Amino acid sequence: MNLKFDFKNYNYSRFFIISIVFLILFFLIKIITPVIGKTIILTLLVFLLLLALSKFKNLTKHWKSVAVGYVISLTIISSFWIVKQVIWNFKNPHDWDFLCFYLYGKVAASGLNFYIPSYYHDILNSLTLPFTLSSDFINGALVFQYFPPNIFYFLPLGFLNFNSAHIIWVITNGIFLVVDIYLVWKYFSGQIEIKTFLAVATLFFLLPGTQTAIYFEHYTFILMFPLLLAWKDRDLPRSGIWLSIGIFTKPLLIILLIYPLIRRQWKTILAIFLTSSIIILLNITVFGYNEFVTFLNHNPNSYLPNDDYIEWENQSLLATILRLTNYNFNYITPLMHPLFIILCMFFIIITLILVYRIDIQKSEWGFSLILLMSLIIYPGSLNSYSPLIIPILTLLFFQHKNNYFNKWITMIVIASVYSIMKLNPFASHIILWFTVAFLILKVMIPRESSRDSVKQFEASYKVPKHN
Repeated sequence: MNLKFDFKNYNYSRFFIISIVFLILFFLIKIITPVIGKTIILTLLVFLLLLALSKFKNLTKHWKSVAVGYVISLTIISSFWIVKQVIWNFKNPHDWDFLCFYLYGKVAASGLNFYIPSYYHDILNSLTLPFTLSSDFINGALVFQYFPPNIFYFLPLGFLNFNSAHIIWVITNGIFLVVDIYLVWKYFSGQIEIKTFLAVATLFFLLPGTQTAIYFEHYTFILMFPLLLAWKDRDLPRSGIWLSIGIFTKPLLIILLIYPLIRRQWKTILAIFLTSSIIILLNITVFGYNEFVTFLNHNPNSYLPNDDYIEWENQSLLATILRLTNYNFNYITPLMHPLFIILCMFFIIITLILVYRIDIQKSEWGFSLILLMSLIIYPGSLNSYSPLIIPILTLLFFQHKNNYFNKWITMIVIASVYSIMKLNPFASHIILWFTVAFLILKVMIPRESSRDSVKQFEASYKVPKHN
């Protein structure tokens, strides 16, 4: 019996029949064991996507068609899942998180101090909503939790009714999602091809964090826009402009200030200061001083209930420790938990050392490591922030070539990040941090005693070109 496949004469109808059989088996597994089944399917889909791209140049003409067909099909299917979730959100509106954003805008548009919790309950009681509020939302702490300039994102919503504001918000986030996909494709993949664009889009759509962000209608993709621009321009002074905008979009990005500080980019620091000053002056001009005074004198996070620290959506290091140790909130603030402080110092010290020593030609990896550290140690890091790691996964697969991680290992790592994120986003961030830290330590730190090996590595490493 001849078991060899002749690619040129292969009957491709068999391929599609086999594919359908495997898909049926996958969905049977999904029905029998929903969580494990979904995880298995996600792992296989991502791995096969990466396999099709990595082996594309070595395939015959017909198999290239099959590979492209798989990429296109997976892009269509995954985008359908995203659209399906958006439609479900419109048919079944819920309080978390869009209603919070809408209330922020309503209070601000009414000329009220958006750091005073009582105003939110007054506005909420006056609204006619197309759904019933959950007890968690009614009993939760309704207060603006961000820097004052962040209110500009929500102010326009306050001048609209709920349904109109909901539509505008979803469309805006959808536009930013498309722009983010384009930026990652152009500046992080190093391959300006349609199939690569579709692959990057699919990596976005399949990521569990993306689906979570869309379910909660979080503004992760708005946050991602200045982050990507700061990442692209990380060694230029104008990156300070994007970092400043990003910090006022989400406090998470304030940790990224480590990068220009440790690289002694003083022009970037100056750009951050000037941009921040302009934004703050604009905020004071529109809303006055009261909000800033309230923000400085009364930390809005002091209103947050203890559940916000331990809820599953919070995938930070602190939240994970509190859940595992059954922390007693009658003691000191959870931020002073000894294990949290020790592990924070570990991640910070290792990250600082590696970023400081990394070769300037591979500085994108230093920026990546700081971002991963931010997702880990920031106490309010949510599972909907996980799409911020997609540029790192794109760099890892498309741009990085070395003797430590071949393509097979890289594909396994990326597929593992997706599958583990389905079960525990925090663990997936940890795995990726250790992966990037290992690469920087073993490959990207120049050593005087091994200049020849460094030159050999640089010859095989493609640095992204920025226009």
